[in-house]
Amino acid sequence: MSKYLNIPQGNYKITVQEGGIITLDPGGLGSVVITGNLAVQGATTFLETTDSVIEDNTIILNRGETGNGVTRDSGTAGIRIDRGNLTDAQWLFDENITWTDTANLGTVDKGAWVPRDPQGRVLGIQTVSITTPGINLNLLGQYTGPGGDATPNPGKLTVSGTGGNYHLRMTDDDDIPNKKYVDDSIVEFLATNVPNRIEAGLIPDAITSFRVFDDSVDAGDSRAELRLDNVIEQEWRSFYTDLYGIRIEQTDIGTEIKTTSTSENDLILGATGTGSVVIEDNLRLARIGHEGDDALQPDAPIEGVTFYADNSNAGATGIYFANEDGQRDELISRNRALVYSMLF
Repeated sequence: MSKYLNIPQGNYKITVQEGGIITLDPGGLGSVVITGNLAVQGATTFLETTDSVIEDNTIILNRGETGNGVTRDSGTAGIRIDRGNLTDAQWLFDENITWTDTANLGTVDKGAWVPRDPQGRVLGIQTVSITTPGINLNLLGQYTGPGGDATPNPGKLTVSGTGGNYHLRMTDDDDIPNKKYVDDSIVEFLATNVPNRIEAGLIPDAITSFRVFDDSVDAGDSRAELRLDNVIEQEWRSFYTDLYGIRIEQTDIGTEIKTTSTSENDLILGATGTGSVVIEDNLRLARIGHEGDDALQPDAPIEGVTFYADNSNAGATGIYFANEDGQRDELISRNRALVYSMLF
C-alpha cells in the first residue's frame, strides 16, 4: 500500500545528528525517483553502483568558472580513473598546453586535451582513425617548453616498437614510410638507375647543372654539358669538346684546337707574368685559305706582327708577315739571302 507525504506549503527538511547518515532504502530492486532538480552541496559525491546510465548528452565539469579558461587545479579539468594499486589515469583539458592551429594560419594557441596520470606522465591513446575538419593535421608543431613559453617541438615522428620490419609493409601509394624505407629505396634505385644530372639554382634562368645525354635514352647525340647560370660553358661529344669558346676536336690528321665563334675573335695563347708560350715540337703553318676564312691574305694587325704561310716567291720560304705599320713581305731563306748578297 502506497503512502504519501504532502507538504502543500513551505519546505521539508530531514536532519540527523552531526556526521549521521540518511538512508533511502527501496530494497534491492526498488528505485529512488527525484522528479525535480538534485543539488548536492557536499565536498565529495560517491556513487557506489555497478553501472551508471546517464541520458544527458552533455556533462558539464568545472561548472561555475568565472575566469578566462580553467583557473582551478593549475588550469586543468577532466575525469580521473581509480586504478587500484596502479597509478590513476586522467583525461584532462589543460589550459597550459601549447599547440599549432592549422585552421588559423598556423598561429599558436593554448589549452588542449591530454591523457595524463596525477604525477604528470603523459599516457598513450589507442585509436584506428584521426580526422580533421578538412584542414591540415599537425602532429608536432610548437609545444609548451620548460619555461612555459611556446617552443619549436624537438620531437620526431617514429614507428618504434613495430618489430623492425615496418619498411617491408610499405606497399600502397598512401602508406607513410619511415627513414629505413627511404634509405633502402634510394640504394635500390641507384643500384639500377644512374642519375643523368646534377643541378642547383633557380629554373630556368639561374640554373647551374652538369647533365649527360645518351642516344639510347634521349634519342639525340650522346653528349655531356656543363651549364653555369643556364649558359653552356663546356660540352663533350664523341669526337670533340667545347670549352669557353674553344673547340678541341679529334680529326683524321690530328687533334685540332680552334675557336667555336665564326666572328673575328682571336685564339690567344699567353702565360701569366714572365712566363712564355713554349712549343715542344715542330710548328707547321698551314697555307692561307683556312676553314671559315678564305681570305687571300690576313689583314695587318692593330699591333704586333702576323705570320702566315702561302706559296713561296722570291724569299723561297713561303713564310710571310704583316705588321702594325702596314708592311707585308716574305721572309727570305739563308741560301736565297746569300745569292742576293752576291748579286747586290
